[in-house]
Amino acid sequence: METIVPMYAAAAGSAERPAPFAEYWFLMHIWPGGRGGLEHLNSTQINYSSDWDSLRPAGRYATDYELKLAVLSHEFYHAWNVKRLRPKALGPFDYSREVHTPALWISEGLTSYYGDLTLLRAGLLTPQRYLDSIAQLLTEFEQQPGRSERSIEDTSWDTWFRPGVMGDTNLLNANYSYYDGGQIAGHLLDFAIRQATGNQKSLDDWMRLLYQRHALPKPGFEPEDAVRAANEVAGRDIGEIFRRYISGKEPVPYETFFGYAGIQVDRMPAPSLAWIGVSVTRDDDGRARINNITPGSPAEDAGLDRGDVIVAVDGKVVDQDAYLKTMEERKPGDTLKLAVIRRGEMKEISLTAVPYPYTIFKLRPVENPTEAQRKIYESWVGRK
Repeated sequence: METIVPMYAAAAGSAERPAPFAEYWFLMHIWPGGRGGLEHLNSTQINYSSDWDSLRPAGRYATDYELKLAVLSHEFYHAWNVKRLRPKALGPFDYSREVHTPALWISEGLTSYYGDLTLLRAGLLTPQRYLDSIAQLLTEFEQQPGRSERSIEDTSWDTWFRPGVMGDTNLLNANYSYYDGGQIAGHLLDFAIRQATGNQKSLDDWMRLLYQRHALPKPGFEPEDAVRAANEVAGRDIGEIFRRYISGKEPVPYETFFGYAGIQVDRMPAPSLAWIGVSVTRDDDGRARINNITPGSPAEDAGLDRGDVIVAVDGKVVDQDAYLKTMEERKPGDTLKLAVIRRGEMKEISLTAVPYPYTIFKLRPVENPTEAQRKIYESWVGRK
């Protein structure tokens, strides 16, 4: 954290600007099943599971340790972005009614962007490890069924209408995370600003400008303030990025934006993986709980349901880790017999796996970058 603190202070204000607090507290709660964090003005409360394994893979992060660093970094950046700089609709917050804003992709998504990027700039992630995590983010993002149905701003506006708030719904197939969408938008805007200004300006400058103009005690920013500030920093109109990929839902030409930094985007055909169309989370007992089913998938056709807990595959008892490993070993065409617990009752469901239907993204630096690409890449990763 000694490395990260001055980086955030510089990104939010200026190199000379002190942090906006005299002291900051990390309140860590470690308990079985603990997860997530919540930001406060001068502190954060973070929950970690007591069974964490620092070397265990964790989603798009190579290890559980990297994931925990990312959570720390994300919540700490909220001291600037959200607790002091926030959409006007969120301050002062009205707890008596739903409060909608299309700008949560800035509040949360860009916080995720800087949360991970700052780990890279601090030397806690290698450049290739960071690119690998972003490639996984792109892969997961483009797999979302709601990706072609909703814009990033739509998902922000509709945050009140989501599973966990509205109950057992199909919203995961009609919506997606504005955290992920905003993190991707951060890359697009950062690279576009750097390209437009010959690497003289970046998303850092955009965040500083928003902070200086709209942070507390000022009332906050409107979405159009964000577009205006981006155009001002870029020195030209880059509003098309907002209109097409943030307010709109057009497919993103990732090759163009990442190419500004000399990063090659490869869209790979999926390996011969078995796919049944479920995503799972770890329940309190370490088992695989189904949290979503893709429309038209073998899982939907076989009658699996959200909330089902997978306890055995082909007669072999599995926890979440064992289930995921089992799926990695299966091939398209294999038949699986799943034992699941649904509302306290055991059910057996058979289904046949099909080939993985999605594209896999891979990111890597180009072999012979131009001078402009090299400068953008090196300053972006914090090497110069």
